[in-house]
Amino acid sequence: MRRSVMALAERSLKRKLRDDPSFRPYGAFLMSASPAVAELMGRSGYDYLVLDLEHSPAETRDAFSLLQACSAARCPAMIRVALNRPELIKKALDLGPDGIIIPLVDNAEEAKAAVAACHYPPQGIRGVAAPLVRASCWGLDKDYAHRCTDDLLVLCQIETPAAVEGVSQILDVNGVDGIFVGPMDLSASLGHMGEVNNAHVREALQKVEAAAAKRPEKILAGFSGGRPVADLFASGYRMVASSADMVLLRQAALDDVSVGKDAAANMDKPRGKRKSDDALDQT
Repeated sequence: MRRSVMALAERSLKRKLRDDPSFRPYGAFLMSASPAVAELMGRSGYDYLVLDLEHSPAETRDAFSLLQACSAARCPAMIRVALNRPELIKKALDLGPDGIIIPLVDNAEEAKAAVAACHYPPQGIRGVAAPLVRASCWGLDKDYAHRCTDDLLVLCQIETPAAVEGVSQILDVNGVDGIFVGPMDLSASLGHMGEVNNAHVREALQKVEAAAAKRPEKILAGFSGGRPVADLFASGYRMVASSADMVLLRQAALDDVSVGKDAAANMDKPRGKRKSDDALDQT
């Protein structure tokens, strides 16, 4: 059992990022709170999935099952907590995610508080229940408490003007592995909701990207928000997510309904005037 839990640690997302500079994981968010969907997404080939406890209906109990589904699919999973609060971070970490995304971190002091919540004393304030939780394989991983921070990817989310101004100081905090850029929230906080290509929003994003570029040991991650994925990777992002399970399901449902409705409508037309025949004639 000791060898198996150590093998799991060697496959951690953080270790892969550290050991292979060419590794640029592409992921997606889970909003449905469905373990079946989580497993399907994991088996579809994503490099990581983010269990969103900030905007989805999922709670801690749901995250437990979602992590089990991701493990079954052998897909690394991160948790985005709802707020930068130690009690929320503690419960998330005890479930055993590969990493954690902490929203609304605006300055170095808030980043230090987030890091402290991720570390056991004396380095931090995380409550010690290691022998009793999933993160340690229910105590079977005897080294978990001593090794967990080496495997846990800690990302602070940049999504406000204050965070943009303080991004260099946030990145310099010991224990912050990187930042996760939220372009939708950032655009809204700058007064241009959803306008990721607005000049002011682009300027803010470029400032964040430039700060991260000066610290190559830190991870620049983010949600595309409509930007081409290739553009983000070319701008120095090591981790990118550009969709979510409910978005993919919505689009697939709309496409399927469109095909079915068109087929049904065609049945009421004379054979020679059906859309499908017109398309064939054009070829």
